[in-house]
Amino acid sequence: MAAQEADIVFLKNALNKQGECRPCNYLEGPNERMDGCFAYLTELYFLDQKEFKYLFQKVSPFLRKPSNEIGWALRGYFSYLKEDYQEAASAFLEAIALAPENLDNWLDFAFSLRHLGCDEASLKIIFNTKQVMKIMITGPIKNRKTRLIKSIKI
Repeated sequence: MAAQEADIVFLKNALNKQGECRPCNYLEGPNERMDGCFAYLTELYFLDQKEFKYLFQKVSPFLRKPSNEIGWALRGYFSYLKEDYQEAASAFLEAIALAPENLDNWLDFAFSLRHLGCDEASLKIIFNTKQVMKIMITGPIKNRKTRLIKSIKI
C-alpha cells in the first residue's frame, strides 16, 4: 500500500503545480519519451489492474478539470488506456495547446486519432510533425486548437 500512496502523492503534486509542464521531448531532441508516466501507467494497466484502478480512483477528482499540461496529459493517458480514444484525443489536444513544443503530446494525440479512424490526420501529424507544430507555436495562443483542427482536417 505504501507504493500506491507514494504514487498518489506524486500524481497529486504534479497535478497541483500550476502552469508547470512535464519533461519536454523537443523535436530536435532524442527520439525517446521524456516522461516515464505513460510507461508506468501502461505497466500497471497490464500487470496490476487492481493498482491501476485504485490509482485512477484516487486521482480522478484532479483529472475532471486539469489546470496544467501535466493534468491534461494524465487525463489523456488514463482515457487512452481505458480505450476512450475520443476523450484521450481531447485531453492531448488540451495538453498541446498548453505545451505545443512537447513532441510526446503530439504523438499521443496522433495515436488517439488513429484509433478513432482519423488515419489521414494521424499520419499527417506523425510524418509532418515539424510543420504541424509550427502551426500551433506561431500566432495567438487563443486560437491554437482551432488552427490545428483546420490544418489536419479532423
